[in-house]
Amino acid sequence: IWPDAAPINFTLYPGEVVGITGLDGQGQADFVRCIAGIQAPVAGRLVVVNEGKASEVTDLASARRNNISYVSGDRKKEGIFANLSIFENLLLPVYREYRSGGVLNLINRTKLTPVFEWESSKLAVKMGSSQNLITSLSGGNQQKVLIARSFAEKPVVLVLNDPARGIDVGAKLDLYRNLKEFAARGNAVVFLSSELEEFLNLCTRVHVFRNGAISSDFEPPFEGHAILNAMFGRRATARLPGEAANENGEASQAALPESHNPRLEQGRPVPRPVRLIEKEVNHMAATPSFVLSCPDIAPGSVIPARFAEDNRLSPALFWSGPPEGTRSFALAVTDPDLPEAFNFPRSFAHWLVADIPADIRELPEGASGSSRLPRGASEFNSDFVTFKIPGFGRGYGGPWPPDRAHRYFFTLYALKVDKVELPADADLGAFAAAVMPVAIDAASFVAVYGPARKSLPG
Repeated sequence: IWPDAAPINFTLYPGEVVGITGLDGQGQADFVRCIAGIQAPVAGRLVVVNEGKASEVTDLASARRNNISYVSGDRKKEGIFANLSIFENLLLPVYREYRSGGVLNLINRTKLTPVFEWESSKLAVKMGSSQNLITSLSGGNQQKVLIARSFAEKPVVLVLNDPARGIDVGAKLDLYRNLKEFAARGNAVVFLSSELEEFLNLCTRVHVFRNGAISSDFEPPFEGHAILNAMFGRRATARLPGEAANENGEASQAALPESHNPRLEQGRPVPRPVRLIEKEVNHMAATPSFVLSCPDIAPGSVIPARFAEDNRLSPALFWSGPPEGTRSFALAVTDPDLPEAFNFPRSFAHWLVADIPADIRELPEGASGSSRLPRGASEFNSDFVTFKIPGFGRGYGGPWPPDRAHRYFFTLYALKVDKVELPADADLGAFAAAVMPVAIDAASFVAVYGPARKSLPG
């Protein structure tokens, strides 16, 4: 799916619900879009085999001919038709099947109404009249309509790209129940999500993506700890804060779960080259949604030196459009491209902040380690705060990082809780384990930095 990534061999069988996960920007979203015919892979092909006959999927039209249906988590860009009614949005793909014939070939709404009522009731869509515009619904109910639309198409393969984003807990349970029943009828599901809890009682297997390829496979019983470690490129048995270690300071190799199958070499993968994007990007020009922005760092641009090297100055950040039900925010500025030479025992973060109040929409420049941080917000161990990152004092004196550019991921999570429980010395792994299960949505952008001009702090 990426030009410089490892090839992907993936087979989907009837009756399966396959979970896809990974840190933001690791290729999993591109993968499910390729399966659904939304975008083409860089190399290779996708083939559907039915009763011994093979049919290639090359685009959205061929995917639909092969009964593959897609649900996007980005309903505003890839889902709803804002100028159409709820009824039309749910049933538009199946209109052709219900034409009345004759000269005018009109739509037979009498036959469509029971279909609408059945599909909308399965996910408990809350609405007034079905003839109201879909924009009259809450974001969560709009997402339910999109999922119901895919079920109405009667697909054989259902591809879901973070489908539960923004919907309430009860609707999630209804969705999971319907997906299990759908697979039990001999169909198949590919389910992308960043919420590990969604996999534990739903999926028949889980694949973790890193650097544009499947890095690890898991089968039931799932170990959330091992899946989380795989997402960060760590050994499956690596410790999280508060866990006991053996006499060698590492988890025992014998504790490796039998359900875990690493595809790539354990440890931090070699970073792939980063293409620098010099042009300014108008990131607010898209359809309004949950958006994170920085006035000094355009997405894809080079990070100014005052926010990098050995400086502790945090950049100003602004956001808008948080989803319904947001009760707090959490921020992670992370670095996924560390060279193998570092081999940190804990995952690396430039800045971690949690418990940002729900009414806050910005962090001013220099908020880290200062009174400018919003009241009630908490910072955790990261280089903007303490500079006490394990590994910095072990004698590695090369540039930061060695002679190449690397990526910074800025991610803001909208949470459904007021506060996350974390120890003061929590690292990125512990932060993710606490934040991801309670995240409703996330807004992010990526920038680049390097090669460095200074050696590591000693």
